[in-house]
This record gives sequence, C-alpha cells and structure tokens, in this order.
Amino acid sequence: VQWHGPISVGPAVASTRPVLAAVHPNPVLMEANIDYNLPQAGRVLLTIHDVSGRRMTVLVDQSQEAGQHTLTWNPKANGQLPAGFYVIRLHTQAGTQARKVLVFP
Repeated sequence: VQWHGPISVGPAVASTRPVLAAVHPNPVLMEANIDYNLPQAGRVLLTIHDVSGRRMTVLVDQSQEAGQHTLTWNPKANGQLPAGFYVIRLHTQAGTQARKVLVFP
C-alpha cells in the first residue's frame, strides 16, 4: 500500500454522550466506585436494576455539571440489595449507558 499526501491529526473530539466507566471493584463486596463523565450539564438519572429490568434503587436523580463524577455505592446500606447480578444505568438527555455488576453476599 502506498500513501501519497499529508497526514494530519485534528484535535481530540469530545464525546457527546455520557460515559459510564467500569464499576470498581467488580464484583462488589462492601462498596464500589461508579465513575461517569457528562459531556454537558443537565439532569442525571443513575439507577440500579435487577436482571429482569426492575428498578431496585435510584442513586442519583438531579442536575449535575458537565465533567467527571464519582459516586461511592454500598449495595448493602439499609438492606438495599441481596447478592446477585445487577445493571447500573446512567441516563441523561444525551443518551443512556449501562454496566453489569455482581454483588457478593
């Protein structure tokens, strides 16, 4: 393969969708950090669902500024969740992302 002509690299393009990073640690024993990045300010809904899709709890339901956010989550606080597989969903006006998480007993 031959290439003729200049190669240019433009500036990094910022994501226009929210990014839900990996939950760590996963599996979760006592608590986990949930990292997410918002491309723009606005309403954020961060929820936990069981494997059938039923909403188990709401972690965040408020307006937040654009940028990186971290939430420390304890699935056992107030007897919230038994051991099992769950889905964490991040929903904003710009889109929705989900991650699987395993909660240990």
